[in-house]
Amino acid sequence: MAERNDDTRGGGPRLGFASPPPGIVPPAHENGTVLLVEDDDASRRAVALLLLARRMRVVEAADLETARTALDVGAVDLLLLDLQLGHEDGLALVPHARRATPACGIIAMSGMAPERVAPRLAAAGILSFLAKPFGPEELDEALSAAWHPWQGRRGSADPLRG
Repeated sequence: MAERNDDTRGGGPRLGFASPPPGIVPPAHENGTVLLVEDDDASRRAVALLLLARRMRVVEAADLETARTALDVGAVDLLLLDLQLGHEDGLALVPHARRATPACGIIAMSGMAPERVAPRLAAAGILSFLAKPFGPEELDEALSAAWHPWQGRRGSADPLRG
């Protein structure tokens, strides 16, 4: 998981990669890389495990600074972005994501009602939204809807449809 590195000798935030619980064999990461940006540790871990089960590589970030670093240092196929990151607005990451990885699909998630966030999402050009809390079925639907913009990058089909 992503950790905040407040030690100035460490060079800033550290990126985390999701891993399954002890004793579980990790799947091959054949279905792309997802940058999961969520400030709540428990929520981030739960969603990361769902993504790992779908054979995706998961890079975790708890804040915008860590997410920007992840976008700058590695290829990301999909951004799964919480809109409210403590006192930070998750949508502030979208322009950076579009510059760093133009082919990256984006799914926004929030505990706010969809009708409250729809105008902001439309203005940012985000077409996929997950209302929290969500389950595996809702995640699968959002992943399938967001897969199209980046399915050609890895040369694979929709990870949920084969």
